[in-house]
Amino acid sequence: MNKNIYYLGFVSFFTDLASAMITPILPIYIVYILHDGVDKLGIIVAIATFVSYFFRILFGYLSDRFQIVKPFLVFGYLVSAITKPLFAYATSFQAIAALQSTERLGKAIRGVIAILIVAFFVEESAPKSKTIIYQFQKADYRLFPLLLSYLFFTFFILSDSFFIITAKESGYITAYLPLLMIALTLTQTLFSYYFGIMSDKKSTLFVLRISYLFGILSIGALLLNLIAISFVFLGVFTVASLNAARSYISINAINKASIYGIFYAGIALFSSLGALSIGYIWHYFGQESALCFSLFGMIITFVVSLLKIDRASE
Repeated sequence: MNKNIYYLGFVSFFTDLASAMITPILPIYIVYILHDGVDKLGIIVAIATFVSYFFRILFGYLSDRFQIVKPFLVFGYLVSAITKPLFAYATSFQAIAALQSTERLGKAIRGVIAILIVAFFVEESAPKSKTIIYQFQKADYRLFPLLLSYLFFTFFILSDSFFIITAKESGYITAYLPLLMIALTLTQTLFSYYFGIMSDKKSTLFVLRISYLFGILSIGALLLNLIAISFVFLGVFTVASLNAARSYISINAINKASIYGIFYAGIALFSSLGALSIGYIWHYFGQESALCFSLFGMIITFVVSLLKIDRASE
């Protein structure tokens, strides 16, 4: 096995570990301790998501242009590792937004463990050729219709922060909320390999449409107060849809890193606008209105994807 994959596996582990320490608690702190409201939570989610994904278009371009990866990893992990402990001193939603956006800039992990792994164990890949040719191809542009359907879905789907607030509103005590996040991440882990196999045997488009159904079911479960099940459905949607979209790019794109960059920039725009919209609707019109907005938006997106995306694009 390529030892880069082995070492980056440890990076991924510590990244998830660090995120799991903050994710279940931060929305509760913002809404119930700081009393800043769900609209402010939406602003924080939007800013953090936008910063996290938008800068990937730059790094994707630079990676394709100069065929380098490692310096970006080290820099990103270093910045985020420094900002993580500062959450303990944040006493306003503005401070949390600033810290989380900075932390997301590097796909944060805790301490210096992953930094050392990246800096001293991950080797830079050799360029494929000495002559670097960078130009978008027609095949790259053909990917956009399918990816656009995914981006609209990210606009309407609730982030896990809103799922946590819904669980709290339904009566779950704060101490149990991390268990729901464990259920979400465990679902992603258990189903990741399965959906990878399904993508190979069927198609990435098939898996993507299956994921859309689970996204719709996750919001439907919230409306029916089936909280634990909704987290499981969200986990299935997340792992199936993102893996299918990324696999589609990997298989079909010519300038892969740049398409990934554009893809993540699209997620930044659509997800952040979606978080702002859902937070605003929730705050001014109520939780049920926000959930219905999410549900009907995803249903419409799913139906349009069935009608407009030709299987021949696979």
